[in-house]
Amino acid sequence: MQNRTTKFILRTSVLCAIGLGLAGCMSADNFSDGTEDPEAGLSGAVQRLLIGTSGSVEPIEYTERGSLVMPPDVEKLPNPEEGDLTAKAENWPEDRRAAEIAKLREFYKVEPGDRLTAEQLEGHRALREQYGERRERRERDYEAERRERELLDGDRLSPDELKELQARYRAAKGEKVAETTDFCIKNPEQCKPQRRYLTEPPLTYSTPVAGFEVKAPEVNKGDEIRARREQEAIEAGKPIDMSQYD
Repeated sequence: MQNRTTKFILRTSVLCAIGLGLAGCMSADNFSDGTEDPEAGLSGAVQRLLIGTSGSVEPIEYTERGSLVMPPDVEKLPNPEEGDLTAKAENWPEDRRAAEIAKLREFYKVEPGDRLTAEQLEGHRALREQYGERRERRERDYEAERRERELLDGDRLSPDELKELQARYRAAKGEKVAETTDFCIKNPEQCKPQRRYLTEPPLTYSTPVAGFEVKAPEVNKGDEIRARREQEAIEAGKPIDMSQYD
């Protein structure tokens, strides 16, 4: 029993001595000047091996900022700007609609059971004359509404409806061309081509020669519409009208 106790004490003493030695190596190696360097000793060596740096890292040189620019005389500073914000806000535009509505309500305010005055009746008459046309009830076209719902559900336009639609499109297109032509006649300078950047070609290159103006080709939409209808018929499983190919 005594031998076991002696061996335990010896092993404990040896382990304590080894631990103290490793602690001194890992803490620092500058014991001569009394300073402690965290990058020295065993930990510093391991860090240098892992990072790949040799020797100690050079300290960073910091340059102090310049002092603030102060006025030459602190006692003679400019006075704060004086002025009432309410006076400055008078120049802002005001929304007078709320005031006008409140004024009208006050003018037409009548207690229950009282009659309108002559001025109030005259005001009502003027309002009816001014907005009467807008309040007129229009006759509903039930047939047009039903046809519109059918078209929205997927029904196709009839030949007469297609002709009417084409006539409207051509009329609107002609009006647009006429408006553009009239505008160019009245404002010829604005319709001329302009060279805004040096990378653009000269204006003479963009001006067509007289008699050789390029016009947009007229596209026949009939073939495109027919092909689309045939594709829709194939997808719906309906027969295709082959009489147009005779």
